[in-house]
Amino acid sequence: MTTSDINDLLKDTHLEQKSETEKTVLGPFPMEIWENIMQKGNIRKELFSKNKTFLNGLVPYDYGGGGSSIDHIHILLVVNYTGKKTEYRRKLYEFLDVYYDAPNRISDGKTLVISDFEEVMFLLNNLLKRPDSIIKKNICKSINVDISILRGYKELIYDSEVKPTLTRIANQFPWCSSSSLTRTIADDFFYGTYSPQLFKEGESRWRHPKLGISKNVDTDYCYTKGYNFHEMIHLSELFKSYDSGERIKLLKVSRHEGLQENHPYKKYVLSPDQFEQDPGFDGQQLKIDAVIASHNIKIPKRRSFTDLKTIFLIKLIVQRLSSVKKFHDTDVSIFISGMSDFQTTTEIRKSQRGKREALEDMCRYIPHFTLLNKPKSLI
Repeated sequence: MTTSDINDLLKDTHLEQKSETEKTVLGPFPMEIWENIMQKGNIRKELFSKNKTFLNGLVPYDYGGGGSSIDHIHILLVVNYTGKKTEYRRKLYEFLDVYYDAPNRISDGKTLVISDFEEVMFLLNNLLKRPDSIIKKNICKSINVDISILRGYKELIYDSEVKPTLTRIANQFPWCSSSSLTRTIADDFFYGTYSPQLFKEGESRWRHPKLGISKNVDTDYCYTKGYNFHEMIHLSELFKSYDSGERIKLLKVSRHEGLQENHPYKKYVLSPDQFEQDPGFDGQQLKIDAVIASHNIKIPKRRSFTDLKTIFLIKLIVQRLSSVKKFHDTDVSIFISGMSDFQTTTEIRKSQRGKREALEDMCRYIPHFTLLNKPKSLI
């Protein structure tokens, strides 16, 4: 090969590299550099909103698992009535960021869970707002939204504008076997361990090392200690349903009976027949599992809103995500759940042979469920 041939080859290679660089919307930087810029520089949202080039180039990597598509986005919002009021006598609610910190957690890599309130709002107001959203178009097949109300379900859903909003939206859907609005109050109670803040100020929240729970103080999750353990149990079940794929099945539910049979809390929603007549029922194990489940939920952050603002945000989420126009090619499932009428109970026994001996520190709730499904077939 002559010197001229070599120079021509180098020239061609340079032109090819330049051409590839020009085709790449993010320039010559490899994706690892952009990941460091977004994460360590804490400027993800700023980059996404800067211009369409950054949006189209970075969102698939940030939300799509390194550029590969994901099948399902699960959004979890946890709402709680604080028991307090503003100086103008408005009730105060709070949105909680929650995380599931369970050992040996297994996920298929095709599911993205977002449970940070600010991240959810950014997603709704920026990345999912447009009909041609790159997330809806290129990344996910379904968006599943869970709104879990610890205290205040009746006021926020039944007694507010949210209820007629849900009904009006459902009535606008073209008739389809899998599009529906389903409401139900479970026939049976939700049972769990009643452990109201089992710690003193400055002590570790983890009081059961024999159950395989860490004894380290949750210094990074200081808000967790402000809530009763029994309020956290069902949240663990939601996260488990994301990992197992069970939550996705709700998209096919269109009847009252189907919701009662397929909701994520089946392990703890029990009928008297189950714990009175089933020889395989183990009340003590149920209590242990509930303790572990409650400990696996962490609350790193919370923010307060008035009742009016809270209702407005719930309505906004429901209206935006159920839009047939904006989500015509995406399956959307909105599941609103809450537990009411808390009571302590002695119904759960230690074992069938020891029916006379009730388990201590057990509680029960009445579960309320509202499910709104909008499949992508509604075009």
